Amino acid sequence: MFVRANPPTPRKSRPPIAPLSTDDLMRIVVTLSVLGCCLGVILFGSYDDGTQKWAFGSIGAILGYWLRPVKKG
Repeated sequence: MFVRANPPTPRKSRPPIAPLSTDDLMRIVVTLSVLGCCLGVILFGSYDDGTQKWAFGSIGAILGYWLRPVKKG
């Protein structure tokens, strides 16, 4: 049987995760639903050019929305 010379150090607890606000939740839900539709149009490929352009444009708009600079203050 082995005995430890030093007791284990306690781990630091993580800070609690703040719950999502309704606005944040709706942004995520709308983003995922639009992305799902766009990816379906792009991956299945049986849609006309106008619809595929809409899908690529929507993905670009969503990426631009989520990658925009954050306003402080």
